[in-house]
Formats: sequence, structure tokens, C-alpha cells
Amino acid sequence: MKFLTSRSLIYIRTIFLFTGAFWVSTDPKSLIHSNFVLLLAEAMQLPIIPVDKKSPSNGLIAMFMTITALSDLIPCMADNVQYFETVVPTRLFGFFCLCAYTYLIEDRIFSNSVVFVYSFLEIWLNLLIFNNLRDEKYVRLKEYINEHGEEMQQEASEHVRVIED
Repeated sequence: MKFLTSRSLIYIRTIFLFTGAFWVSTDPKSLIHSNFVLLLAEAMQLPIIPVDKKSPSNGLIAMFMTITALSDLIPCMADNVQYFETVVPTRLFGFFCLCAYTYLIEDRIFSNSVVFVYSFLEIWLNLLIFNNLRDEKYVRLKEYINEHGEEMQQEASEHVRVIED
């Protein structure tokens, strides 16, 4: 059995988003000037943005992160695997595009350390979730075939007889 399932990774992502929303709303300066953000920004040669603790945009970012966390938490608690099988590849594509745009285009709004680090972490977490979802889908299909194999074989033979007639 795997240590990290897709469900546990989704919970980790949700905790990451709730924690990020908390830090953005309480002390964004410590989050933006953390060692990981500074190291990755310096490695990618991206500017480090100045941050104001009382900026109204902090509330908007925290609200966005909270809503995103809730939009993952509720389907995960309902065990809605199909939701994540469609949403995770879409998120991966979107964050890959955002990460590439941040790195390649020198735009004042998006080309900064915070956008790049956030999209980089989202890519990493969503790749882990996507990989585990794909592996678990294979296991679910294998179990379904083992349980319903005889029924499926009988239905297939009936369809063949109908086609032959």
C-alpha cells in the first residue's frame, strides 16, 4: 500500500492553501521573504515584489486561496474521484502555462517571485495527485473486472450472438 494516496495528497494541498491564506492575511512579508521563495526567485532571476501588510489585495488573495481549498475539500470528503480526474489535468495545464509565462515574458504583473513559486508548488502537488489518481484508476478498474468479469463476458457473448444473427 502506498504511503501517499491521492486523497491524502489532496488533503495536503488543502492544508497548504489554508496555511497560505492564513499567512497572506496575517503576515505576508514573512511568506514572501522566506528562504524558499528567495532562493527560487534568485535561481529563476525573477524580481522579488515589495509587499505591504495592509494592502487590500492580500485579502483578495487569501479569499481566493480559501475558496480554492474549499473547492477541493468538499469533493474529497464526498469521495468524488471523477471530479479530481477532470480538474487536476486542467489545473496542471493552466499552471504550466502560467509558470512558463512568468518565466519567459517580462510582464510587470505576473513576472515575479510569488506567482512563480505558487504556480511551481501547484504544479508539483498536482503532478503528484495526477500520478496517484492514474494508478488508483488502474487498481479500481482491475477490481471491477475481477468482481464483474463473468457478467461482462456473458453480455459480450450475447452481443456477439445478436450480431451473428
